[in-house]
Amino acid sequence: MRHLTAILATANAIGWPTETPSDLEVDRETCEGLDPSEPFLWILGANGTAFIVPNARRGGYASDQLVIRARRKFGGAPGFFWWDGVRLEELGCAEEACAVLADREATLRYLEVAKLRRSA
Repeated sequence: MRHLTAILATANAIGWPTETPSDLEVDRETCEGLDPSEPFLWILGANGTAFIVPNARRGGYASDQLVIRARRKFGGAPGFFWWDGVRLEELGCAEEACAVLADREATLRYLEVAKLRRSA
């Protein structure tokens, strides 16, 4: 599971989460249920981690709210990381994380509509 390997290596290099290291076990379980080629946003803070998997039906505003809530939960300066199906890339800030997530969700919605049109 290359996505899990990348997450654990990043957490180890940064030394987080210090307050709730059990979050990494939850991340392991989450990764076991994901196809490694499936993109996701991973947030790493001193007091925890969070996964946000793009969802075509959620919509951009709801995704932004998830990122904002995670940023508040972790306080300080959490790291935002995007798994693109191949590698884990650090994003600059919460706003960039929101933009990347919204872009992926828009693509998923487009693909869903195209699939529906083909089947009609």
